[in-house]
Amino acid sequence: MYCSARHKIRMPLLLLISFTLLNVPGLLAQRWMENLDRGTVAVRVSSTKVFLSWRLLGTEPAATGFNIYRDGVKLNATPLSLTNYTDNTTTNGQYNVKAVVNGTEDNRGNPVSVWAKQYLQLPLQPPAGGTTPDAVAYTYTANDASTADLDGDGKYEIILKWDPTNSKDNSQSGYTGNVFIDAYT
Repeated sequence: MYCSARHKIRMPLLLLISFTLLNVPGLLAQRWMENLDRGTVAVRVSSTKVFLSWRLLGTEPAATGFNIYRDGVKLNATPLSLTNYTDNTTTNGQYNVKAVVNGTEDNRGNPVSVWAKQYLQLPLQPPAGGTTPDAVAYTYTANDASTADLDGDGKYEIILKWDPTNSKDNSQSGYTGNVFIDAYT
């Protein structure tokens, strides 16, 4: 059987295109995400109001509703379609948010307490400073930050980059201290 060079090229190319087209739906259907918890936060915003916020998980349908509980007592008559709620109360109770999908309430939920302040304060631990070989002293300042679930517990850690005070990019000559990455829970 005669096979020209032209056919030798066409056949592998045709197989590659066919394989790619057949697998595109499978590749596009895959969804990679962290297995996060609800991330509920309760913050006292005034002497008579507590603001609650939580996340709609990427695995939940858009029509998911939510029931809110304070100290085990349900606060809403019908499931909420929002991911926040303001409770008119003077007490600092334990709050729990439970998803409602197709009329069925999910029993999972992590109770949270009301924050003492309207923000989360993290006790940062800067790395020790140092001195470069050319005798220039440096310390560290907090720089960029991001979040991710680093340990797989369903809660975000805050990832912080520490920059030395003598940092330089590659367009400048001289020494610079090391850059460090920290994670805070």
